[in-house]
Amino acid sequence: MKKLARRETPELRHNVAVADYYAGAKEDAVKALQAVAARVPTAHCNLGVVHELKAAMQQAFEAFQQCDQRGVRFPNLKALLAIKKQIFGKP
Repeated sequence: MKKLARRETPELRHNVAVADYYAGAKEDAVKALQAVAARVPTAHCNLGVVHELKAAMQQAFEAFQQCDQRGVRFPNLKALLAIKKQIFGKP
């Protein structure tokens, strides 16, 4: 059987970063998510979750805004942003 070449895509790096985060490699995972965010819009949503878990609420808000601006479908994103806009006094 012919050996398949490994294709490492930004999407694959994103998924591995999420798994790495939950496996305990938090800082490496955040760096990887930041690195692929321009190509994988969902990375912004996951960065928002990561920042919330670290209690970095302003960073979480900004990441969720990017998620929304990029048109990502994320559960309850509009409601989450509405609440965060009230908290941070944003229009």
